[in-house]
Amino acid sequence: MSISGWLYVGDDGIEWSQSHPVRSGEMPDARLIRRATNDELLKALKDAWEALREAIDSEANYARRWREAEAALAALQNQKL
Repeated sequence: MSISGWLYVGDDGIEWSQSHPVRSGEMPDARLIRRATNDELLKALKDAWEALREAIDSEANYARRWREAEAALAALQNQKL
């Protein structure tokens, strides 16, 4: 089991540091600090990429629905003219 730094909960959720976040002064109020094995780090990265993908998909769907609503409104306005 190879150790690849530290995982902890910081201001922005789960974060990683090469050094202990509290002892190094990097994140004095870090919580749930644990050594990060390569497997744990890989899982955290995969989870973060999945969350990012979901956020991007959600934003794309929002933009698409907004454009559809604008088109529907324009169609309604044209009918009234």
